[in-house]
Amino acid sequence: MSPFLAACVCAIFVTSAAYPYYRDLPEELIDEYLAYRDAPQAQLQSQGPVVNPKWPSSSIKLGQVTGVEAGPGGDVYLFHRGSRRWTVESFLPNNTYAQKDQGPIPEDTIVIVNGRTGKQVAARGANTFYMPHGLTLDNHGNLWVTDVALHQVMRFPKGAKEPDMVLGVKFEPGSDNEHFCKPTDVAVASNGDFFVSDGYCNSRIMKYSKEGKLLKTWGEKASGSLTDMALQVPHSLALVEKEDLICVADREDARVQCFNAGLKDATKTGQFIKTLFPQNAIGNVYAITYDPTGDVIYAVVHPETNADHARGYTISLDGRGLEEWWIDNTHRSLPHDVSVSHDGSDIYVGDISRDTAVKLERSQPVAPQKYMG
Repeated sequence: MSPFLAACVCAIFVTSAAYPYYRDLPEELIDEYLAYRDAPQAQLQSQGPVVNPKWPSSSIKLGQVTGVEAGPGGDVYLFHRGSRRWTVESFLPNNTYAQKDQGPIPEDTIVIVNGRTGKQVAARGANTFYMPHGLTLDNHGNLWVTDVALHQVMRFPKGAKEPDMVLGVKFEPGSDNEHFCKPTDVAVASNGDFFVSDGYCNSRIMKYSKEGKLLKTWGEKASGSLTDMALQVPHSLALVEKEDLICVADREDARVQCFNAGLKDATKTGQFIKTLFPQNAIGNVYAITYDPTGDVIYAVVHPETNADHARGYTISLDGRGLEEWWIDNTHRSLPHDVSVSHDGSDIYVGDISRDTAVKLERSQPVAPQKYMG
C-alpha cells in the first residue's frame, strides 16, 4: 500500500467506518482504497499521523484559526478571528484596513487548550486585535503575534495582557524600516534574535536583535523569471538552528525557500541556501514548522493546489517527502498554520475554512521511506 494512501486511509477511519467520499480520490487509488477499507484498525493506525476527531472540545467556539502553537507544557495556543472575517471588503487597494470603524474584535482571540484533553485552559485578547494572523511562542514563554490590519508585530510576556514590544505603525502599511505591510509570522531564535515575514505586500524577511533593532532585510518581488530571492507572499517561517537555517513558506510560488539565519556568522544572514523541494511539488504552502525530534519539516498546503488534495506533508531537510496526510474527508478544510508538540507525537493545524483546529496523533516515529519526487 502506498504511503500517501495509507495516510489517507488512516484519516478516513478515524472519522467514519466507511468513507462515503472515496470516489473523490484519484481514480487510480479507488481500487487500492477499497482493498484496504476493512484492514484492522491497528494496521491503519501505524501508517502515520491520524486525526483525533474529539479534539478540541466542541464547547470551544472559534472563528478563523490563523495561528497555532504547541507550548512546552502540553498546552496549545490558538489565535483566531472570532466574529471577524477577512473578505474582499476588508482592505483598500493601498492595503489600508477599511473597517476600523468596527473596532477591535470583541471576543477573546487567544485561546489556550489542553493538548491532551482538548478542553479550554484560558482565553484572552478581547478588544485588542483587528485581523489576527501569526502566533509564535518563544523559549522564554513570550507570545508573539502579527495583525495584518494593524500592520504590526507584538510581543506579550508570559501571562501578560499588554505587549512589551510593538513594531510597525498602527494601521499604516509601508515598506520602509519602520513599517510592515500585512506581516504574517515570527520565528524566534534561542539567543533572542527574531525574524518577521512581511508579508502580503512587501515580499521580504526582516531579522531583528532581541531588543527589536533591525539587523537585516532580504527578499524581492519577482519580475520576469523566478529567482532564489523572490518571494510572493512569504506566509510562514521555520527556524532550524542546528543548520543555521530560516525557511520560508513562499506561498504563491508554491515552494519553501531556506536562507542562512546568520546565528553563527552574522555576515551570512539572508544568503540563499536551498529550495527545499521542486516548485509546485506539493502545491501552495501556507505554513511550515520544524520538528527537531524527527528532524523534519511539516508543511500544510491549499488542498486544491496538489493532485492528491492532501492537507499536509512531512519533508526531510534534504527535501525527501516522507508522508502525506489528510485532515478531513469533506474537502472543506483549508490549513493556515501548523505546529508540533515538543515530543514530536502530535501535530496541530489551524483551519480557517472550518473555524477550528485539528490534532493529528502519530503512534510511531516518522518513517524514512521516500514517495515524493
